[in-house]
Amino acid sequence: MVEISQHLAQLCDKALIAEEHRLEANQEEILCWYHYGRNFIFQLEALCDKNKIGEKKARGLIYNEVVKQVNILCKKRSSKAPYGQDTGVPLPDITRDGLCKKTQRAEKIYKLLKKIGLDKIHTDFSEDQDNFINDDSSSQKVNPSNSLEAEDDYYKMLLEDCAKDCVNKRK
Repeated sequence: MVEISQHLAQLCDKALIAEEHRLEANQEEILCWYHYGRNFIFQLEALCDKNKIGEKKARGLIYNEVVKQVNILCKKRSSKAPYGQDTGVPLPDITRDGLCKKTQRAEKIYKLLKKIGLDKIHTDFSEDQDNFINDDSSSQKVNPSNSLEAEDDYYKMLLEDCAKDCVNKRK
């Protein structure tokens, strides 16, 4: 019986570790899209101002260049895959339409986190941050749904999950 419970405990521990990594990966993904959206908006504004062109034209120019560069990066990354991880199937190229949709979502994430504060998404779970969560006003600080009523449902769900995970992680 002890062997069975030890095995189950090991499996449970492994699942808990995997869950922790998933939570951190979700938060990292949101932060990456935040930074992409932020920089996209800055580049868009700079291109419009510098070249005296409209937003639609500037977006098109940026999309075309980013699609080229991302596909180059993906090809390099797939050719440098560590031994045993190369499936022989090349990574699919990102399309202009796909990039456009991802960029729109990234801009929403940027605008949302700009409103509620980037510090609401934590990638570091240090003890210094325990006071942030245990504060009586934590529901306002950590709950991104307060500012999300009209935002994209998928990203609302991701941000709410991250906020819950931040709270649960500290309990």
